[in-house]
Amino acid sequence: MSRAADITAQLIAALKQSGLAGQQVTSSRSELRRYATYPAIGVFRLQDVPAGGAVSIGREMRQLSLELRLLNTGAIAEDATDGLHEAVNQLVHQTLAVLGMLETGGVEWNTADENPALGVCRAQYHITYRRQEGEL
Repeated sequence: MSRAADITAQLIAALKQSGLAGQQVTSSRSELRRYATYPAIGVFRLQDVPAGGAVSIGREMRQLSLELRLLNTGAIAEDATDGLHEAVNQLVHQTLAVLGMLETGGVEWNTADENPALGVCRAQYHITYRRQEGEL
């Protein structure tokens, strides 16, 4: 398993263990669309690119970008993910900050096109981590 996949799997495990969305946490976009009850969380790798910075010989710095897609229903769909986003953001920082430098990226709120009662929040996170040179 690559280091990026390992980081993603650790976050998914922490989200499932937290119970914030029950077991409805996935890295599969198609599985996320199939969930019929909410809340639900998708964790998607966007990119894993070289990051600058001094490292020891045989090591390299990388930056992994993740998108968390939070789905929830509520009286006002646009606000339905607010509490979930706050709790997930706190968990992300607790879980990933120990792996390397963590930055919070952009956050976007919307409603689902196919279900206007479903609130959607997309939150990006950037984790700068160190790995063995040449390792996946």
